[in-house]
Amino acid sequence: MVNLAGCECACGHWEFQCFPCAHAIQVMNKANLLTYDYIEDYWKTTFYKKTYELPIYPVPDLDRPNILSFGDSALQPPKTRRPPGRPKSRRIKSFGEQCKEINCSRCHTLGHYNSRTCTNPIRVQHVCCNENVLDVFLTVQRHAAL
Repeated sequence: MVNLAGCECACGHWEFQCFPCAHAIQVMNKANLLTYDYIEDYWKTTFYKKTYELPIYPVPDLDRPNILSFGDSALQPPKTRRPPGRPKSRRIKSFGEQCKEINCSRCHTLGHYNSRTCTNPIRVQHVCCNENVLDVFLTVQRHAAL
C-alpha cells in the first residue's frame, strides 16, 4: 500500500532511504507523476550548491602554539631505522602452547639434535642377540670416524 501524500509505503523502504521504492515509482508512473518531485530536497543538487554558496573560513587555532617558535627543543618523533639483515621469523607462542623437545640422534639426550657436532659420549645399550651387537659396534665406529 502506497501513500503518495505522506511519502509512505508498506515495505518501509521509502521512509528509511528517503527515496521512493519500486512500489511507489510504479504508482507514480501509473498516475503520470514525476518521481523527481517526491525525492527530498536534501538529495538534490540545488541543496548541495546552496550548502557551499557562502564562503567557509578556517577556524583560528589560538590555543595551539607555533611549533617553529620552539626551535630545536620542540618534541619531535624518534629517529628510527630498520635494523640490517633478515627480520627474525620467530613467532610468539600462544598461551599454553608447549615446545617440542629435541633429541640428539647420536647420544639420545635432550637439548640438541645435530649429530655431527655432538661431543657427548655415545651411550651403548645392552643387546641380548649377537647379531645386534655387531650392528651397534659398526654404528659406534661410523660415528667415531666422523
